[in-house]
Amino acid sequence: MGILTVLRSSMNPPDAVRPSNPSSTSSGAASLAFLLVAVALSLFMLSKMNPFYIPAVDDSAIVMRYLLNFQKGYFFVYNIADGPVYGVSGILFGLIAGGLSRIGLDPQPSILITSLLGSTVFFYFVQRIFYTMSGRVVVAIICCLAVFVSAIFVWGTFFIGLEASVNLAVTAATFYFFTARAKLAFHIACFLSILSKLDTISLVFGLQALNALRAWSEGNLRAELRMAALLFLAPCVAWFVAAGIIFGNPLPQSFLSKFLFRPKAPPTSWFPFIEPFMAGWRGATTFLICVAAALVSVIMSVRGRNFFSASFVFAMATVGTLLLYFVYNPGEKMAWYYTLPEFLLLMSVFTLPFNVKLLPSMTERKVFLVASLVVCALVVIIRGPEARSRLDQMRYGQVVFEGERDAAAQLANDVAPKDRPVLWNGHGYPAYRFNGYVADYAGLNSRLIWKSLAAVKRNDPAAVAFIDAIGLSHASLNTKAEYYLIDLAGANVIFQHDLVNPTMQRHLNLRLAGSFYNVGLIGFNAYRIFVRDPGYRDVVVPIAMSSLQVSGETKRQPMYVVGRTVELEVPAQTVTLLFGIGQSLTGGTVDVKDEAGATLGTCQVPPFSNARYHEGVASCEVAIPPSASSRKLSIVPADAEPMRFFEPSVRLTGQAAATAQ
Repeated sequence: MGILTVLRSSMNPPDAVRPSNPSSTSSGAASLAFLLVAVALSLFMLSKMNPFYIPAVDDSAIVMRYLLNFQKGYFFVYNIADGPVYGVSGILFGLIAGGLSRIGLDPQPSILITSLLGSTVFFYFVQRIFYTMSGRVVVAIICCLAVFVSAIFVWGTFFIGLEASVNLAVTAATFYFFTARAKLAFHIACFLSILSKLDTISLVFGLQALNALRAWSEGNLRAELRMAALLFLAPCVAWFVAAGIIFGNPLPQSFLSKFLFRPKAPPTSWFPFIEPFMAGWRGATTFLICVAAALVSVIMSVRGRNFFSASFVFAMATVGTLLLYFVYNPGEKMAWYYTLPEFLLLMSVFTLPFNVKLLPSMTERKVFLVASLVVCALVVIIRGPEARSRLDQMRYGQVVFEGERDAAAQLANDVAPKDRPVLWNGHGYPAYRFNGYVADYAGLNSRLIWKSLAAVKRNDPAAVAFIDAIGLSHASLNTKAEYYLIDLAGANVIFQHDLVNPTMQRHLNLRLAGSFYNVGLIGFNAYRIFVRDPGYRDVVVPIAMSSLQVSGETKRQPMYVVGRTVELEVPAQTVTLLFGIGQSLTGGTVDVKDEAGATLGTCQVPPFSNARYHEGVASCEVAIPPSASSRKLSIVPADAEPMRFFEPSVRLTGQAAATAQ
C-alpha cells in the first residue's frame, strides 16, 4: 500500500509542470485572437490552393458521388440500387458535407466549406494547446505558426476535398481537452475522433489509458472510468451497432478492402509508409531531428516520472499511429495519410521546450531551453520551403492528372448506353461523372466485390467460365474477382489503366472509345475507355516499348521515350495507329510515314488547357491504309523538334484481329 502511495505521488506533477490556467477574462480575448489567426491561416491556404478553379483529387470525387446522392435524399449511398455503404472512411466529414449537400449545395462547395471549417477548428485548438502550457497568447500564436509553416502535408491536403482537416481538427481538440483536463469534452472528443477516421483509434485509446492513469494517481479512477464508459465507450458501441445495421458492417469499406482484399505493400523496404517522410535531404533531416526530439521527451518523462507532458503524449501518439499503419496500411503513400502522423510528430517537437519545467536546476533549464528552441527553429527553417513546394506539386497534379482523369470520366459517361449504363471502374472521377451503376472493382465503395470474390474462391461454374473466356484463368484470385465483377454487374463500359487483353476484347465485343496518357507521367499506363458494342470485331493491341527505334533518343521510360523520330513495326491489317504525344509540340503536327517516306496520316497536337502546366499529353489516332503484311512506320514531328512519344498501340481488323493475342 505504501508503494502505491509513493508511485501515485511521484506521478502527480508539481505545480511547476501543471498546465497553466489563465483567467476567464483573458481567456475570452485569447479565444478571439486564436479564432482570427485560425481563420486567416485557413483562408490563406484556401487562396493558395484556388480549388474552385482546378479539379479536386480523384479520391474526393468518390466523396462527391456520395454527396450527389445526399442531394437526392439517400444516406451514404454510392449506388442507389445497393443501399447505404460505409465507403467514406471519414464519416464525420461525410456527415457535415452531406448536410450541406442536403440543403442544396453542390458537392464541390460542400467539401470545400467543410474543409475550411475543419482547418479553422484545427488551427484554433493548436493554439489552445500551446496557450494551456504557456499562458501567453503571443507564444501560442508563434508556436501555431511554427506548426503551420512546417506541416508539409497539411499544405497539400487540407483543401483537396478529403477528411484530413476535419480529422486533424477533432484530434487537436482531443489533445487540448486532455491537456486542459476538460474531462467531459475530452471523452466526447475521443468518440468524435474515431468517428472522424478510424486511423485515430490507437492514439485515442492511448489517451484514454493515460487519462485513467492520471485519474488513478489522483485517486479518482472509479469516477473517471464511469465517465469514460458513459461518454466514450457507450457512444462507440452505439455507433458500431448503428453502422452495422445501416451499412451491414461497422467497419469502413476502405479498411476492409485494404486489410482483406487489396494487395499488401511490396517488399521494397521494411516499412514503405515511412519513405515519403524521408524523401530528400529536407525530409530525412527533419524526420531524424523529430525522432531524436521525441526520444528526448520520452527519456525526460520517464526519468521525471511525469507521463502527462504534452511532448511525451504526442511522441507516444506518433508511435501508436505509425504502429497501426505498419499493421494494416504499410504501402499507402497518398499525401493525406501523412497529415495525422506529421501533426503528432511536429507537436512532439514544438512542445519540447515546455519540458524545461521538469528540470531541477536553473542551469539545466537554460541549456535545455536554448537547445530545444534551436531544434524547433531548424525544423521550421528546413521544412518551410518544402511545405510551399508541396502545395505547388499538388496543384500541378490536380491540373494535369486530375484534369485529364475528369475528361476521361466524362467520355466514359458520354459513350455509355443510355438505357442501362453500368461502369466497371476503380477511380473517383469516372464514378462521380457517371449517370448509372458503378461496379467498383477496388472494393472501396461496394459490397458486390465480396460476392465476386466468394464466387471465385468456390470455383463457381459461372465465374470459372467467364474468367476462362476472357483469358484470365492464370491470374491471381483477387484479379479474377475484380474482373468477374464485370459479369456480375453486367458492365458495359470498362475504365482501366492499359489496354484490355485481346481475348477479353473479342469475348465482350469491346470498342476502344478513348485513350488518355497524362497518367503515364507518374508511372501508370494510359487510361483506356472501352464500351461494349455488339457486332464489333476490331481489336487494339499494344506495341512493346522495347521494340521502338528512336533517333536522337535522350530518355526512355516504361511509358514513353524522348527523341526526334520513332520507328516501329505494325502487324498486318493495321487500320489505326494510336499513341500519345507530349504537348510541348502544341500547335504542331506529327506525321506517320511508311518506309518510302510517304505520309500515311497526321496528328494535330492541340494546345493544353492550362498554359502554366505544359506537361500535357495529346491522344493521337491516325488512320492508315491496311496492308496484308507487317511493315515499319516512322513517327516524325513536322518541325523536327524532339518529342515525348507514349505507349503505341494499333487497331487490327479482319483475320488479324481474330487471331491477335
